[in-house]
Amino acid sequence: MNVTRFDGRRFQMWRYVVSHSWLLLMSPKDEIRETRVCILFVGVRHIDLPHLLAIDEIRDHTLAEGEHFYELVARDGAYRINALGMTVETDAFDWNAPTIFERTMGPV
Repeated sequence: MNVTRFDGRRFQMWRYVVSHSWLLLMSPKDEIRETRVCILFVGVRHIDLPHLLAIDEIRDHTLAEGEHFYELVARDGAYRINALGMTVETDAFDWNAPTIFERTMGPV
């Protein structure tokens, strides 16, 4: 099991595209954190999470046929995303700069 740690950083559901089954979670930079973190899930089959959450870590449980069960462990509980893959990108851009999502897909 792979674990990606975020130490309670606040994320929100930023964008979902039904036609491509892509979900983007974002944590914009602020006065405390100098970086923006974007988490892109591809091949999304199931989403169980609130609009806003403080993620401590994401646990990647590989299922059969290459699908993953991502367990998002947050301050208020654990949530689940089933997807084919996940990519994390950290940068120093503001919230409104193009994300990995837009650079990969183009405008949606």
